[in-house]
Amino acid sequence: MKKFFILFLFCFLTNKLFAQFLVFNTLSNCDSIKAIVLYKQDKNGFYRKTESVDIVSLRNNDILNKYAFDKKTNKLYVEIENGNCVITLDKNTGKTVQKSKLYPLLQGKNLDIAIESINRKLADKFEHLNKIRQAFIKDSLEQARLDSIQRHIDDSIRIENNKKMEENYKLTNKWSLVPIPKKGVLKCLICDEPIKSDPIVYKISNDSIYWSNETFSHLGVTYRELHVGIKPSSYDDDPSYNYHVRIFKDSLETKFHDLNIDIIKALNSRAFLEYVNELKKEAPNGFFQDWGWDEDYTNVSFNFKYMNTNSKTIKYIDVYWAIYNAVGDVRKTGHFKGTGPLEFLESASWDWDHSSYYVSGDASKMNITKVIITYMDGTVVTIPKNKLRFD
Repeated sequence: MKKFFILFLFCFLTNKLFAQFLVFNTLSNCDSIKAIVLYKQDKNGFYRKTESVDIVSLRNNDILNKYAFDKKTNKLYVEIENGNCVITLDKNTGKTVQKSKLYPLLQGKNLDIAIESINRKLADKFEHLNKIRQAFIKDSLEQARLDSIQRHIDDSIRIENNKKMEENYKLTNKWSLVPIPKKGVLKCLICDEPIKSDPIVYKISNDSIYWSNETFSHLGVTYRELHVGIKPSSYDDDPSYNYHVRIFKDSLETKFHDLNIDIIKALNSRAFLEYVNELKKEAPNGFFQDWGWDEDYTNVSFNFKYMNTNSKTIKYIDVYWAIYNAVGDVRKTGHFKGTGPLEFLESASWDWDHSSYYVSGDASKMNITKVIITYMDGTVVTIPKNKLRFD
């Protein structure tokens, strides 16, 4: 009897498990699958309901709940994540499902109630999700609006700060003192000289830069020479240069808009003439650019360099001198005679490595006491000590 019971139980469980296997594989033994209701997201993320939709395929894993079976029509009703579906089974599978008694056998009104319950459940679920989506969009739009306002505020602050910085830059900088980049060589198209430090810039037009540098000349008399050159491409990468040019754009383009090469040459000629006139006022008959002396074994050596600022040509130049010891006693006097010609605004040097002048060993200082200049036309000019000029 015991063996019979065990055999009966084994057969029962085997049939039951086989029946469940068939039931769980109903999707491979069905005639059709249709969604009673189906929810899908639109492009805005909201779930929209459609009804009576044919479904091409459905996986067993997609089924959340098999809640009813109609044995009369062989239809299995199932709930999926986003819909309520009915699966029409073939006859054999339908009989197996019916015999398994795994699902409620419902028909008529009871089936309608079960279907409506799932429909309501899905409707509530996706209505809630749509509300969440609506709230998210509203919050996002509000956040976007706030972000936009903040961006406008930040932009306004940045623009105002930039404006203040530019105004302060204009107050503390001069438009013509352009910071010339060290990278790249800007050369003058007229004289081929490179730009010097701290130039005064008068005009920047397209790729041309017009500037002047102070020419330190003689006796403290200086003049400015104008130049024009083509901007090196490396200047485009220099932030300080570009910032200054942008801030003072109007001044650099308009104040000297008529400046060109011909005008530069004319202005340079006039500036040089003015410089020469000032130089002639300072030293009408010329000046020493350099001079020096030495005594080697009591033999006096002497050298000097002289520039002629007189329109007459120098024929001879006699330089008179006196040598003293440390307490001011005169040890030797004499003169050296240089022979020209030395033209107007030209320089020349004379050098006596040895001379016939000898001094005692305590000689320590030489002074030039006067200069006598003889010009080619025979004119002789004496320049006393107090009128001598040294560069």
